Amino acid sequence: MALTLRIRTPTGMKRIQASPEWTLKHLYQEVAAMLGISARLRLKTKQSKDLAESGWDKPLSATSIRHGDILTLEVEKSAEEQEKHDEEQRRLQALELDAVDVVLAAKDGKVTRKRGPLCRHPPMGSCLHCTPLEPYDPQVLNAADPPIKFLSFQSFLRKIEHGCVDKFAALPEIDCKVKPCLNHAPWPEGICSKCQPSAVVLNRQEYRHVDYVEFESHEILDKFLDAWRRSGAQRAGFMYGSYEEYDQVPLGVKAVVKAIYEPPQSNSALGLEIALESPQIQQVDQMAKQLGLKRVGWIFTDLEPDANGLAKYKRYIQPGDEDSYVISAEEILNAAMFQNQHPNPVPPRFSTTGVHGSKFTTVVVSGDSEHQIVPRAYQASTQAMNLVRDDILRPSDSPALVAVRPADDTTFVPEVLFTQRDKYNNEIKHKADPLFPVAYLAVDLPAGGRMDATSTTFSVSFPIENREALGAPASLSALKQHLQDTSKSFLQKVSDFHLLVYLMTDDMFVSLKESLPSLLRAVRDGDESAAAAWTQDEHWMTITMLMESS
Repeated sequence: MALTLRIRTPTGMKRIQASPEWTLKHLYQEVAAMLGISARLRLKTKQSKDLAESGWDKPLSATSIRHGDILTLEVEKSAEEQEKHDEEQRRLQALELDAVDVVLAAKDGKVTRKRGPLCRHPPMGSCLHCTPLEPYDPQVLNAADPPIKFLSFQSFLRKIEHGCVDKFAALPEIDCKVKPCLNHAPWPEGICSKCQPSAVVLNRQEYRHVDYVEFESHEILDKFLDAWRRSGAQRAGFMYGSYEEYDQVPLGVKAVVKAIYEPPQSNSALGLEIALESPQIQQVDQMAKQLGLKRVGWIFTDLEPDANGLAKYKRYIQPGDEDSYVISAEEILNAAMFQNQHPNPVPPRFSTTGVHGSKFTTVVVSGDSEHQIVPRAYQASTQAMNLVRDDILRPSDSPALVAVRPADDTTFVPEVLFTQRDKYNNEIKHKADPLFPVAYLAVDLPAGGRMDATSTTFSVSFPIENREALGAPASLSALKQHLQDTSKSFLQKVSDFHLLVYLMTDDMFVSLKESLPSLLRAVRDGDESAAAAWTQDEHWMTITMLMESS
């Protein structure tokens, strides 16, 4: 009598008809042939015992296997797969939470309330009307002035944890890749419900990873805008700074911009293109890390003078105009690309990958309704990041609409839906066929200067990098003139981000490669004596002699 055995595999339950006279070796061969597996495999009983331990030549009738038993299949990883697995584990172990997240996670986060007219208890007591509220409570959000549109990310984590009982709360992620499947030929020859990615339903994101973009001083932004004022061409830069607590939002985070680096780029009045492959960008990233800074975002201008010479108001939603926008499709897709390069570490209990979303921000400088030049900040939603990572989205002819790319022989594209509410407040799902509004991918946040800016990390008096076309290049003569200021100490004079970029990236200062980290540490720590000691470096003294003779 044949035995019907059930094989539990990673892709589901399979059945095989086996003869009691089969040896275990023959059973393994039949299972491998049925599933198309060439790697070594194991079959385990429900007691997690490996069948191979019973002996390869033993017939099934002489083992504990019975008709209807379930055997669990385990496929041994190849050396390449094992290396990938080990590399992923090393990556997860190397991830470090941002310092601000560690501080906020340790806080209670609840918002206290004063005793109100409805309270009927002693001063030391509390009741429903004055007990502290969770940071995600709608009463907290609506009571703020102005009301808070988006939860801070730490508040959102508290919210999803609060709704989970006896299990971990998982952050939502989209995966548009086809899963490996043994039931049929790979895409495009075949696909099934087990390997096909689910349809994507786009929703407005209710949280944001950063709640405010703060420029440490107005000079940082003003110097950046000088390029547009002098040339009329648009300009872009990468913002470097740190993430700090933001007390205007419960458990909030702000990106503090301490410097703007302008990478090599080509510019015109209509747009710009950044040379992202330039090795200079990596050099500046390394320098910033030694200064204790992170790349916290990117910034670009979209400025156009009107008939009166004022900044034209062009980024707003015009009712009835489908092409009006506040951030374009191409810009939000670029934002998602940058955010994928700078993922946000999270505790492993929230994500198996150890990351979710990004704190990287996008700042657009344009004219407002009063024709003033103002910065506006945005982030691409986590859904946008996932879709861009999986190469699903494209810009369209309209700046306000994003297109879903068609499927081809290399990429399966799942159905993309977006939700809207009708006049009766019912939620209606629409298919992106292939267009949908860019607003579903964007999260806006305020941006501005620090109100109590008494001191700044860096000065901005040295010529800014990559402005040769504007007639203001960083040069040895500019360095000489900058260092001749007798009213400042050497440390104060070299605490200029653009001067340090010049020393870090110009070929003239290759000899400083080994000693420059010492200067960067002195600038980071504000150590006057260490900076003074660095001036005795033989290579720096040679450069000083060159400046004196020029």
